Amino acid sequence: MLASLLVAVVLSGSASDPLAAAWKARAARATEKLSKPGLDACDRALEVAFQSATTDRRGGQEMYALAIRIGEDVMLAGYSYRGGKLVDFSIYGLPPQWMAHQKVDSKTLSVVLGRAPGCAFDLCTTDPFSDGPCTERTR
Repeated sequence: MLASLLVAVVLSGSASDPLAAAWKARAARATEKLSKPGLDACDRALEVAFQSATTDRRGGQEMYALAIRIGEDVMLAGYSYRGGKLVDFSIYGLPPQWMAHQKVDSKTLSVVLGRAPGCAFDLCTTDPFSDGPCTERTR
């Protein structure tokens, strides 16, 4: 997915910072998804988080942070890059009653809310531009 976003960025002439352009494209996709009906509370919160991701650059590293807010609860997660390459996925805060689950050999982190609104969402730990779970490779 990152490759297709980067190709679109290069074709559109915005290649000065392909990573920032890819995140901007993801924010635009979130805005489009939010304009359509049918999202549950978790899907809506995830898209709002991508729509308003923040950037922090220091020490040669760049981090894009997501604040996934549902009601009063907020999960903080971040994707860190060095030289434009993803090097780290982190969770900085997981609210009580939320459970993060990752299967062995999976690149998808599933987050399940233990109380209302009773929904779940997926984050691809190796590709923030993936819609939901990572594409898992068969062996």
